[in-house]
Amino acid sequence: MHTNTKTSITLYVVTLALIIAILTIYMSQHVTKVAAIGTLVSPTASVVNFTQIFHDQLGDTYGIYAQVIYQSPTTVVLRGEALTTLLENNVIFWKAVDLLKNDYGYALDKLVVNGPGTENNPERFYAVMTK
Repeated sequence: MHTNTKTSITLYVVTLALIIAILTIYMSQHVTKVAAIGTLVSPTASVVNFTQIFHDQLGDTYGIYAQVIYQSPTTVVLRGEALTTLLENNVIFWKAVDLLKNDYGYALDKLVVNGPGTENNPERFYAVMTK
């Protein structure tokens, strides 16, 4: 093998190793972690387990009709599914929104609705709650 080729390969391998090391350090400090139930939690979040709080206060159907899909000290994102074609019929979802507003000081920032609302592809909605 030619000396220039060996030098190029060595440089490439060293550069790649440095990039991997830097990314590993960054990821361990900044990327969100997945909690046991699948909720994304910011690594700097105070330990408020909204999934458990909702389950305790809203009952066993909480995980079926509403879910926390992300939380941090300033943001919580809830996901719910319309039980019928009318959004207001998912009472558990709206109770979770009210609990975040009234007990924890979050405000509804955005409500996103998607899905055609069919039996196989129900209408889903996301509440972005912020402080």
